[in-house]
Amino acid sequence: ITTVAGGGSSLGDNGPATSAQLSHPGGIAVDSAGNLYIADQGNGRIREVSNGVITTLAGNGTQGFSGDNGPAASAQLSYPSDVALDSVGNLYIVDTGNVRVRKVSNGVITTFAGDGTAGSINNPAASARFAMPVGIAVDLAGNLYIAESGNRLIREISNGVVTTVAGNGVDGYSGDDGPATSAALSGPTGVAIDRTGRIYIADSENSRIRLLTPVVSPCTYSVSATTLQAPASGGNLTVSVQTAASCAWTVTGPPSWITVSGASSGAGPATVTLVAVPNTGAARSAMVSIAGVSVTINQAAAATATAPAIKAVVNAASYVGGSVSPGEIITIFGTGIGPATGAGATMDPSTGKLATTIGGVQVLFNGIPAPMIYASTTQVSAVVPYEIAPVPNPSVWIQYALQTSNVWPLTTAATVPGLFTQNASGSGAGAILNQDNSLNGPGNAAAKDSIVQMFLTGEGQTNPPSVTGAITTASLPAPQVTPAPPLAIQVRINGQPALYVYAGEAPGQVAGVMQLNVQIPANAPSGNLSITVSIGGNVSQNGVTVSVQ
Repeated sequence: ITTVAGGGSSLGDNGPATSAQLSHPGGIAVDSAGNLYIADQGNGRIREVSNGVITTLAGNGTQGFSGDNGPAASAQLSYPSDVALDSVGNLYIVDTGNVRVRKVSNGVITTFAGDGTAGSINNPAASARFAMPVGIAVDLAGNLYIAESGNRLIREISNGVVTTVAGNGVDGYSGDDGPATSAALSGPTGVAIDRTGRIYIADSENSRIRLLTPVVSPCTYSVSATTLQAPASGGNLTVSVQTAASCAWTVTGPPSWITVSGASSGAGPATVTLVAVPNTGAARSAMVSIAGVSVTINQAAAATATAPAIKAVVNAASYVGGSVSPGEIITIFGTGIGPATGAGATMDPSTGKLATTIGGVQVLFNGIPAPMIYASTTQVSAVVPYEIAPVPNPSVWIQYALQTSNVWPLTTAATVPGLFTQNASGSGAGAILNQDNSLNGPGNAAAKDSIVQMFLTGEGQTNPPSVTGAITTASLPAPQVTPAPPLAIQVRINGQPALYVYAGEAPGQVAGVMQLNVQIPANAPSGNLSITVSIGGNVSQNGVTVSVQ
């Protein structure tokens, strides 16, 4: 016999292990590289001996509880009595004084089981309760076994759930050759597991070693369905596995066009999700083994779809074609350019901006993805990226259903103002709000000298510069300020100049939608009056009206 650690008069970290001081070491474990781990109870630490040098792996030496989700060496432990290692190197600590099981992974410590209150409760691990846990072991599957002297039980932690595998909680000696959970134990302090799954218990107060031998039932599996049909467009396919909780299963043999979403192996009943990618060729078939049962997957041939075709590009407010400006909302008309069921705008959670793909449709200006407003078979709306400002002759095209449309040539202009209308046709009553925020119209005309709000697009780049796809927010305190066009703005109602009191990007809308607050001239006639807006010398469409009392 030799001494490999301990015997010194000081803590001795980072020095020879045989010169270090240990205090009531309670349990040890050895990893595959031969490193030794020691539960140094009295010192409130877990020590590691590697190549003859001792260090502290967990615990700061002060008995107590702290440090979860932080460096293990900075945490507090309370009389840790045993340690165990799983197959991937995670270290488990029986933190006896804290009635918890702690876990150290990549140097970070967490509570693996126990809520810190003494008791005997089988629950999800985080809310389970133990009494005087003193021994620990890990089996080949990663299940933990805890020897509880206080509760006279052996507990198992498997898949995040605590159960009792031995002991009836009564202090005594009984139950040999019967179910382990009906047996009486007395002060069990240690537990170990051999490679066949048999569990050995140091039944200390009974001065015995008790043996738990698993009762193994042959595993049977029921798998449904065993024949699956995947559409040409791909998608998820689910298979149900029914078997006993202890029976392991795995998925083997999927071809390159099928992947497994989630776990590809496990134990007990489960639902397996297979994901088929879109088919771009002939019909195909494959066989996948799930829990030893063959599952056939067929996929239809790729549909021979007509490539999407762009027929026209117009301002989304005015419906006038021609040049486009940075930030302008445009509408593309065509055939086969989007899904049969229209898709609306969504936010990209990773950027906080409008998504550049909706309904499988993407609009690209010189290869730059555009924020998407709407997509359907014959009509797509998007925002012209501000990045095309320096490009005099950009092009636009659509990608949909793995196909690319024709390339549509464009020209750029600093501004292409278009007023939004209520019927979204580019003419008629404008999308205008009265001073009380009610919708302006023949039956709800604006008073002379009152302020109305109108909305347009095609105002071009702003100052400060707007960001492609961003939602406009107003700065505070009042008056609210948003990015505004730097070029001159003129408003005419019924052909005469009208004063505007605010011009800037519309709060809550995507950059490229402008709000213009205009004062109705005091001498304006009553009726449905024409209204136009000029920005930088370019004038909005004719035929838009505002109703005046």
